[in-house]
This record gives sequence, C-alpha cells and structure tokens, in this order.
Amino acid sequence: MPLPPKLCIVLPCYNEEDILEITIQKLKSLYYNLISKKIISPDSFFCFVDDGSKDKTWSIIKKQSEISNEVKGIKLSTNFGHQNAIVAGMLNMKDKADCIITIDVDLQDDIDVIEQMVIEFNRGCHIVYG
Repeated sequence: MPLPPKLCIVLPCYNEEDILEITIQKLKSLYYNLISKKIISPDSFFCFVDDGSKDKTWSIIKKQSEISNEVKGIKLSTNFGHQNAIVAGMLNMKDKADCIITIDVDLQDDIDVIEQMVIEFNRGCHIVYG
C-alpha cells in the first residue's frame, strides 16, 4: 500500500488578523482527522502567504509557525495581489509536498472537500478542481 501523500495547503493572506487563528484551528482539526484516516502524511502542512498585510497577520503566522510544525509562512515584501500570493506559495512549496491545495484563508469554501480531493489525487488525478 502506498504511503499517504504529503499535502501542502497554500492560503494567501491580506489583513487577516481577525480570522487567522480561527482558520488555523479549523485546519488543524482537519489535518489531524486526515492523518488519523491515513489520507495524508503526518509531514503535511499549511503555508500561509502574507501578501503585504498592514495588520498583525504576519506576527500571527510567525508565532504559529514557531509552535506548530504544520504551520509555515511566507512574507511578501508588498501587496502583489491574491493570485500572485497563491503562485508564490505554490512555487515555493512545489518541491516540499506531493500535492498542493489552495484555499482562501476565510474558509468561504468547504474544507471538508479536501479529503475527497486528496483521494482523487491518490487515484491518479493530477489536477482536482472544486
């Protein structure tokens, strides 16, 4: 049986201090659930890309990355825009994970579909769009 893939979830962030810690807790819950089901590797992680925030977004990301192995951060020098932040995260993480999923940090999309996306990846899909 093949090993579960190392998943990276890339989340672009711009002035997200009000919701960031809530998002991290929800993602950690999903993370531990997927690990317990052997759907993802315990080496999986989240990459928060700070797109030039003016608030405490980066300090929250930095603090969480210091206390949680599953939280990584990238700080962009200025605001390059949502799509560019996603690309920056994907390019920086492409050699550190088997698969990458992007999602907005406000979790407006259902994170519970991530499980099925990884299952489809394990079935051989190279791109899964939700």
